[in-house]
Amino acid sequence: MKKICVTIGMLIMSVFITQVPAMAKTIKGMVLDVEASAITIAPDIEEGAAEAPEDVLVTVAPETKLTGVTSVDELMIGDEVVVEAEPGTEPNSWKAASVELTGLEDFELEEPLEEEPAATVTPQQ
Repeated sequence: MKKICVTIGMLIMSVFITQVPAMAKTIKGMVLDVEASAITIAPDIEEGAAEAPEDVLVTVAPETKLTGVTSVDELMIGDEVVVEAEPGTEPNSWKAASVELTGLEDFELEEPLEEEPAATVTPQQ
């Protein structure tokens, strides 16, 4: 009887261990398409990757936290975004927990621009 109880207990534990919750993922990339409740993103190529990752569809719900925009409609094709998302029900689909529009503050010049002196104009008499 004791062996049966231990066996049942181990089976129950194995069920809980195999049901790992969906893991959130950070997706950085460029917006390719904007719809009312979804965006398509071309993820950045990770260092050392042999090939570019496939485009991903990210659904955006009303409860999704937005940073840098007040609605998905404000995103434009070509915008750079960082998305925290969990896997969706379809392949290459994700459900966004947050969407952040990244901007020029992330852009760094390799060399500072030199300012040219302003041209002086002398009036002719």
